[in-house]
Amino acid sequence: MEYVVIALVVTGAFAAVAWPLMKKNRAPIQLADDAVLETAIKRYRAALKRGTVCERCLRDNPDKSKFCADCGAQLPGDSSEVTSN
Repeated sequence: MEYVVIALVVTGAFAAVAWPLMKKNRAPIQLADDAVLETAIKRYRAALKRGTVCERCLRDNPDKSKFCADCGAQLPGDSSEVTSN
């Protein structure tokens, strides 16, 4: 009986993962506009110059940020050391 329950749980988990992957009517991928891409590139380059790009997750953070807004890591542009005890 235990094997039947385990088999049903495994089958249900497999179906839950596989079902969305096998759908035929997926939405088409929409490409970003060139102007939107250029704006994002300029923002990222400015963050690189400011030193506010996270080394861990590569997110561009606002000016004068000390920590990454995405993962919380200390940014390399910060001159003060933060230590934890």
